[in-house]
Amino acid sequence: DLRERERESRSYIRNIFYFELGKKLWEEKPVPESLTN
Repeated sequence: DLRERERESRSYIRNIFYFELGKKLWEEKPVPESLTN
């Protein structure tokens, strides 16, 4: 189903976006070790 695949790709892109955003924030302001687990 095309709509299903479109929604999957959109959520995939959003996950990558948030992952990159979180990584950038983490590099700017390191988090205590206890929060990363």
